Amino acid sequence: MNFEKYIASRLRSSAGRFSKPIVIIGVAGVVLSVSIILMSFAIVRGFTEGITEKVVGFNAHILVSDYNAIRGKEAGAIAYDQEMYENLKELSGVRHIQTYVNKQSIIETDEGISGVFAKGFSKDFYWEFFEKNMVEGDIIQWNDSAPNNEFILSTTLANKLKINIGDRITFYFIRGEDDFSPRKLKVAGLYNTDMIEFDENFVLMDIRHLQKVNNWGLEVQALVDDKCEMNRLKVEIFAYGGDEEYHYEWSDGKAQDKAVRYICPSDHENLWVSLSDNSKTIQDTAFINISTITNDDCGCHSMASKVVTSGGSRTNYINGYELYLEDFSKLSEIEKDVVQHIGNELTTTTILRQSPEIFSWLELIDLNVYIIIILLLGVAIINMSSALIINILERTQLIGILKSLGATNWSIRKVFLIHAARLIFYGLLFGNIIGLGLAWLQQKYGFIKLDPESYSLSEVPIIIRWSDVLLLDIGTAIICILALIIPSYLITRISPVQAISMD
Repeated sequence: MNFEKYIASRLRSSAGRFSKPIVIIGVAGVVLSVSIILMSFAIVRGFTEGITEKVVGFNAHILVSDYNAIRGKEAGAIAYDQEMYENLKELSGVRHIQTYVNKQSIIETDEGISGVFAKGFSKDFYWEFFEKNMVEGDIIQWNDSAPNNEFILSTTLANKLKINIGDRITFYFIRGEDDFSPRKLKVAGLYNTDMIEFDENFVLMDIRHLQKVNNWGLEVQALVDDKCEMNRLKVEIFAYGGDEEYHYEWSDGKAQDKAVRYICPSDHENLWVSLSDNSKTIQDTAFINISTITNDDCGCHSMASKVVTSGGSRTNYINGYELYLEDFSKLSEIEKDVVQHIGNELTTTTILRQSPEIFSWLELIDLNVYIIIILLLGVAIINMSSALIINILERTQLIGILKSLGATNWSIRKVFLIHAARLIFYGLLFGNIIGLGLAWLQQKYGFIKLDPESYSLSEVPIIIRWSDVLLLDIGTAIICILALIIPSYLITRISPVQAISMD
């Protein structure tokens, strides 16, 4: 049997009357320190990931938009680029990409009015975050044929304005000075994230409502007058959007740039007109189909006329793209990759730059934890050093006898360090049991509550990572044992003759 280990085991089973309570206090100090540090790790992890998840849920990790967005202005319209969309989607580390449109609005009920931030969702919207936080009603289903006239809002805003599921609420979108565009939408669901600054302002609706309100793109409409004029049908074109410097291209190559023309029905069963402007806005086209009962060249006996339009090229414009990442720690790296694919007319911004005050607060919490760790490890080291010194002083005669029998100072020091290491092991064991036990109870039952207005969470969040536990245990053991090497030098000052002669 190893000499040092054998003597150390005998020390454990023969604790002195004076050293025993000191040892217990030393071990208790390690238990307390480890359990508190474990809880601190779990709480900080919970806060950091919980708050980050909520902020990202509203805004995504990376936004691609025009330069107005980073100047504090309302983001301008950019043309949707399918190739860019696919390239960004295929970037390594990108979990999801979606298009978005944002618009400030005013919501009105019988209880009053409130300014809100309306976000438009498309069929590629990432619903996971809102599905997890829905408390009543349902998320909104995408309809390819027509905009969905529903929206969702938070319980905070709903309680403030006395809004219930199924209510029809009026939105007023500001398009210019004294120019308000009203929309009446139905409440489909209520969510709650406890992020008060977002919950009290944020509503979600079909992106096509916001595209129409913004009056992006061009829209062409055609009116066929059934009354004959000069044995012709009158076709009148109405144009909207763009720079209002309109150009009309007719499919028959005639009457170019004419908004009104007269046609012979038998010559134009199918006719289309394309609308463009000087600012190179995306074009829009109207298709005119006429059924006739005559083959006369100048007959005017139309049975019916049908005009088909796309609803405008506004759906080809968005505010930008939102990217969700698989790993938050790679945010800067992936942003650099994104920049390589978007050209010079667009820019990127990250969630860190969008909400700097929130992430500064999280960094401050991390700093507080580091301070706690240093202080508690100091307490553990002091307690264990005191226990070691008391053990050495109480066993001075034993040390003298061992030296007289030929044991070296280092060999005797190893005896006491092994004994201390065993005590540290028990401290780590019980500290882990208590710390992880409390963390598990809070995670499961959430008995420690928080004020959502102050902390953006309704209860203390807990996230346990075994890598943190392992790192803490190994680090604590190594630091404490290394720190005990210094007080163990006391053994070298003990004289064998004086130690044996002590009564």
